[in-house]
Amino acid sequence: LFIVDLEQAKVNSTRKDVLWDIATLIYFTAHYSYVTPFTIQAYSRLGRILEALLEGYLEYGDVNDVRAVADISYIRIYAPFTLPPALILARNKILKITK
Repeated sequence: LFIVDLEQAKVNSTRKDVLWDIATLIYFTAHYSYVTPFTIQAYSRLGRILEALLEGYLEYGDVNDVRAVADISYIRIYAPFTLPPALILARNKILKITK
């Protein structure tokens, strides 16, 4: 269990706050859920987790906000400490679900 402070629950949040919160949710999940050594099962499980998070968010959230966090400017922040396959999977799930 990981506790993350997400400000998007605030009524007066800016779009920038919302985007960073979505990025934090997705890319931290990718970071902490990706296990080594790499296995197809672990990769598949992470994919299902990310899909569930994205689909759940999109029930009430804006698809354009979710699509925006696939931008490299968000991914590069997590690159130093998250394995590339996890980041690539997260970005691909975002792009697939928001197309």
